[in-house]
Amino acid sequence: MVNAQTWLDQNYPANSTCIRVEDKENYGKTINQIVNLDISNQNLEGPLQLSNSLSSLKKLNCSFNNITKIFWDSLPNLEDLDKSHNQLAGSNFALPNSPSIKTLNFSYNSISAYYFETPNLAYLDVTSNLLTILDLHSTANLVELKCSNNQISNLTLTQSPKLVLFDCLGVRFVSTSNITPTSTSSSSFSTSFPILPTTTIYTNNPTLLGSTIGLGIYSGISTLCWLILSFTFIYKHLSLKSVIPTPGDSSTSKI
Repeated sequence: MVNAQTWLDQNYPANSTCIRVEDKENYGKTINQIVNLDISNQNLEGPLQLSNSLSSLKKLNCSFNNITKIFWDSLPNLEDLDKSHNQLAGSNFALPNSPSIKTLNFSYNSISAYYFETPNLAYLDVTSNLLTILDLHSTANLVELKCSNNQISNLTLTQSPKLVLFDCLGVRFVSTSNITPTSTSSSSFSTSFPILPTTTIYTNNPTLLGSTIGLGIYSGISTLCWLILSFTFIYKHLSLKSVIPTPGDSSTSKI
């Protein structure tokens, strides 16, 4: 493993040009000229602070490392951030002064809460974290949300009218679900599955909520059908074995 901050400062010095030969796109550029920075799969560990000199940065990929924290003061042009498959943990995850972010991926970490205002966010992947709170009340441009394999107990989607993909496999949306009233109407949905924990969904999209509950019911029915087919196959197999005579069986007739 390599210290993340030391590695970044050596290869992308703030007062000089990029010396990382493998980075053909940025080699020889000053740090304020870098638009796309890919530092994934570099065995980096520990916290990482990005320089404010990365003023032109639009895309950052630091996935598949062991980074424990990544932060900066201001990256006003950052649009695409991939920090998946790291060691980010807790609820101190932050996106300071990054109003332009459209794509955000921090899947496969240990983040427990997300409630930051990202008005231009369109694609969010938080798969396989420890999320219990997912507050997306200010994501009016959200198109895709992937939040499967979490422990979400509170999900807010009150301002996401453009949402078309909602991947929530492994998240058990049950017991009570509320639809926050819109400006013209209000409605609610309630169902009960006593063996599962409660997740409250706040959304102004009844179709989305129905799809979520429907997905859970569909998954349950699919599992039940698979079990029935499996037991049927085993039963027929055992029955067939009991009918076919085995060599030396005294009960079989001899010719």
